[in-house]
Amino acid sequence: MTALTDHALLVALLVAVFFICAGASMICTFVTPLAAGFAQVDMYSVGMYLVGLYLVGMYLVGLVGQRMMEDMEHVVSRM
Repeated sequence: MTALTDHALLVALLVAVFFICAGASMICTFVTPLAAGFAQVDMYSVGMYLVGLYLVGMYLVGLVGQRMMEDMEHVVSRM
């Protein structure tokens, strides 16, 4: 794989994770409190904070994976 392909896959992964986290945050923020009969404003900020942490973590995992792929390409090219 080329570096451009790796970058495109990483961006696609981040976008997918963002939509999954955003959906989970929407459920935690709006659906659950409404179903329970009350609304909590603070849940939104907590949910968005967790989404941000999750995205940063997934980005770091992607960078580590990309580095490992580059190392493997380097090893294979030596053979």
